[in-house]
Amino acid sequence: MFTGIVECTGAVVDATDDEGGRRLRIAPDATFELSLIH
Repeated sequence: MFTGIVECTGAVVDATDDEGGRRLRIAPDATFELSLIH
């Protein structure tokens, strides 16, 4: 599971409580570039 920070904008399409926090599923907008995730 990815636990870092991704800087982009988008719409939250799902939010669930998880162990130790909340899991968000985000649909990124058209400006998101997958190559920027390291």
